[in-house]
Amino acid sequence: MEKYAVKPSLSQSVRLKKMSKAGTLTFDMIDTILSEEKKSPEIEPAGSTRFRKYFPPDYTRKQMDAIITELLEGWKARLAT
Repeated sequence: MEKYAVKPSLSQSVRLKKMSKAGTLTFDMIDTILSEEKKSPEIEPAGSTRFRKYFPPDYTRKQMDAIITELLEGWKARLAT
């Protein structure tokens, strides 16, 4: 953990524990597992969750952002006139 300055993810912890119980855990396996690149969790910013109710459930955050931005740009243009 110190070598890569990481903490194992839940899935990595589960794999490490399984291998430990099975007696197949080696230092090389620990090194391999902890050096894996982790996916960053897809977390919605706090503000976008309050807008979720206005969009179909299958809309992505990116689609919602695009529509909100388009609406705000139109609103800004109307204010400027």
